[in-house]
Amino acid sequence: MTTNNTKEIKKFLVKYLSEKVEDVDETIVDYITGVFEDETVTGDQSELIEILSPILMDISFSADEEDAKVVINDLIDKLVQEKLIIIKLKQQLTTLSQPVALHKLDDRVDAAVSWMKQEESISIVNKEQLEANEKRYNARRDARLAKEERKKLRQNAALAALNNLKEQQTMMSSLIRGSNQSRDIHVEAFSLNYGKTDLIINTDLHLNYGRKYGFIGRNGTGKTTLLRHIASREIGIDNNLSIHHVEQEVNGTDTTVIDCVLEADVERDQLLKEEKRLNSLPDSERNNLTAKFQSIYERLNAIDAHTAEARASSILSGLGFTEEMQQVPTKQYSGGWRMRVSLARALFIQPDVLLLDEPTNHLDLFACLWLETYLINWQKTLLIVSHQREFLNAVCTDIIHLNNKKLDYYKGNYSVFERTRNDRLKSQQRQFEAQQNQRKHVQAFIDRFRYNAKRAKMAQSRIKFLEKMDVVSEVSDDPTVILSFLEPDPLSPPILQFQDVSFGYTPDKLIFKNLNLGIDM
Repeated sequence: MTTNNTKEIKKFLVKYLSEKVEDVDETIVDYITGVFEDETVTGDQSELIEILSPILMDISFSADEEDAKVVINDLIDKLVQEKLIIIKLKQQLTTLSQPVALHKLDDRVDAAVSWMKQEESISIVNKEQLEANEKRYNARRDARLAKEERKKLRQNAALAALNNLKEQQTMMSSLIRGSNQSRDIHVEAFSLNYGKTDLIINTDLHLNYGRKYGFIGRNGTGKTTLLRHIASREIGIDNNLSIHHVEQEVNGTDTTVIDCVLEADVERDQLLKEEKRLNSLPDSERNNLTAKFQSIYERLNAIDAHTAEARASSILSGLGFTEEMQQVPTKQYSGGWRMRVSLARALFIQPDVLLLDEPTNHLDLFACLWLETYLINWQKTLLIVSHQREFLNAVCTDIIHLNNKKLDYYKGNYSVFERTRNDRLKSQQRQFEAQQNQRKHVQAFIDRFRYNAKRAKMAQSRIKFLEKMDVVSEVSDDPTVILSFLEPDPLSPPILQFQDVSFGYTPDKLIFKNLNLGIDM
């Protein structure tokens, strides 16, 4: 896909997106423009939907992927009509240079050869053909991986920009909140869906400030989706609360780990940049800015900016980063370690509401124990999705159970939840059985006397009684997951083959040399 005018595309996108979204962010516009300018993007509908639909849904321009598909098609059509982009179609078919007789290909392989008899006959395939096929395969694989990597980089850049915006909103929310405003969250009778699937129906969300909630439920029921909607305030949460959702690893850049954490405090970062800018002015101008400098220093003192680096370093140390590791650029770390950096940023800025989704997944034992102790002393609202019952027992003061598309609330940790829920279910089952017996008895009376002239009035009153009776649901256990694995067909030998293979950790210290080995079923 090629473009004719970058500025005109940006102008068109701002106008197009502004129809549904207020204050369209320039980062999003630049990202979408970059997608249309990318020579590797062909204009194929499925490819563009995969790239752009997460962004359109994240800024609430599209409700779901189906809506995004319609929007993307409309956007492409309009850009083509305005002659701002040119679609380059991929070649779909390739003509063979000569006929191929499939039965002759079988002659190249003699399945009856005993490939272990002698070294010369180890391979049972045509080596030249194998090498040619391998080269073609590697070329296609490298091209595919390069394309996927470019796509991933574009998506990560856009998501990083969105995360930065959310972090700025988190910090600014704490600035604009008045001291008398409540920091509790109460959302009544809300529903949540993913595409056409209902995840939560007509239920209430209650998060009291200072409580630590464990959020549990079967996989795929909507826990992570609810966390995202809370973070984006899409279910009616006030803007006066600072909310941070640890969902994605930080982007790998040249920024050191410690600086990456410090930059999460947007207010501190902006104050220091403003101080640096003012200090760069000529003396004649600086002398007239005494009041400005004083206000900056007062605010830095109010937010304990002088202890920020020590606090950030302490958090990183608890999560497994040594002092030397904290000075290493984030791009040199794997995704798991960058996820630790993302967690450290969230703990450092201390939002009013912290949302953690499986925070122990990327941590070793010592980091898990440190995080557990740190969160026990957390003074603000905490909502954790986790399958680690020991972790939930140590940290949580309450449990929220997502069950049957409703949120059920329990006081206490996970062990208390299990006991309380079992007691509730036993009580519910007793009530259900008692009600069924009562309904059976009343129904028998109705069936017996409904057409009896003397007792018809009494039968009608029993019918009304049944209609007004609150129905107690039968207790249903969580369904058991059954996995079925089909018996595979046998594989042709050899399954794995080594020929004249040498291996060692260093060239001068070989572990084995000239190894010839074949592995069969």
